[in-house]
Amino acid sequence: MGLFDIFKKKEPKTDNPAVDVKVSVSFTPLKPPTQEEIDAQVIPVEMRLKSAVLSRQGLYPHEILVLDYVHAFYTSGNSFQEFWWYRYGVRDVQTEAS
Repeated sequence: MGLFDIFKKKEPKTDNPAVDVKVSVSFTPLKPPTQEEIDAQVIPVEMRLKSAVLSRQGLYPHEILVLDYVHAFYTSGNSFQEFWWYRYGVRDVQTEAS
């Protein structure tokens, strides 16, 4: 053992032979929900109106929200975001707003 042996790389001990490990992994991707499954979880506006509180002017919450968005709508030919259905249960915003 020399003076500079402390700086030499030490060889790993090979008393234990290498272990061959085989791992089997299976992956099943999640399928997106169907439209019927999504619609079954949405509470329609008719059901929400039973427990909704009218404003002082006699408007329901979804009607007030429509008024807030009215600047972005036309009198016909509108396309509406899906949150109207998923969040508020309003399928046809154009008819509900009239």
